[in-house]
Amino acid sequence: MDYKRYRKYFLARTFWFRYVGIGLVALGAAMFFLGYTTYNFFVMPTGVFFAILGGVVGWAPSAGRADDKEILSAISRATDGAVDKALDTTGLRSKVVENLPPMLVSGFEYDAANPYVRRGEDCHWRTSECAYTTLIFTKLGICAVTDRFSLTDQNKIKTEQIKELPFSDFDGAHFADDDHLIAYGNTSETARFSRLVFTLGDSEVFSIPAERSASVEIAVDDILKLRQRMLNSTEK
Repeated sequence: MDYKRYRKYFLARTFWFRYVGIGLVALGAAMFFLGYTTYNFFVMPTGVFFAILGGVVGWAPSAGRADDKEILSAISRATDGAVDKALDTTGLRSKVVENLPPMLVSGFEYDAANPYVRRGEDCHWRTSECAYTTLIFTKLGICAVTDRFSLTDQNKIKTEQIKELPFSDFDGAHFADDDHLIAYGNTSETARFSRLVFTLGDSEVFSIPAERSASVEIAVDDILKLRQRMLNSTEK
């Protein structure tokens, strides 16, 4: 991982220079075109100058900094092979139910003391602290294997947590959003992070950081259906 590039990504707060750069490039192109079409060739070098200046102003500050795609790619590499690793760690490979294979979810953990937080250009909030969980489904319940790692600190050791959740210990599952008011640049903004929560009645029994997605929401419905089927089969 290129921790230096990732730290620059998370510390970025504004992109005003990008808009200024685009404006200067547009101005330079207009001046060059105007000079060419009106035979005022002395204007053309000025247009070239503004175009180059716009490129420097608009893109130089981003040099050496990761973007959204690079961050997502880093997370994808870090979580590659997580399902097989979790199956080997727990020894549950032969006990997985056939109609619901293990599922991998990932999300971000917010800590008020952590300066590495950023809203991406895709409007998704991210922090440097990542968590990914493999949910393994058996006839008795769910085994959740959660790993954590940092995108900005290579000295942080990955941590692993294994949680066994029998079907009798929960009766619901849903996404929950946690909102945090943070100082972001010169203003305060609300950063939102999501969790996948398992509940028993009105009580939360287990939760994991998880980015909300349509595929995971469909899978949550499948989990509850599996739970009901397995409980019904044990009652017979």
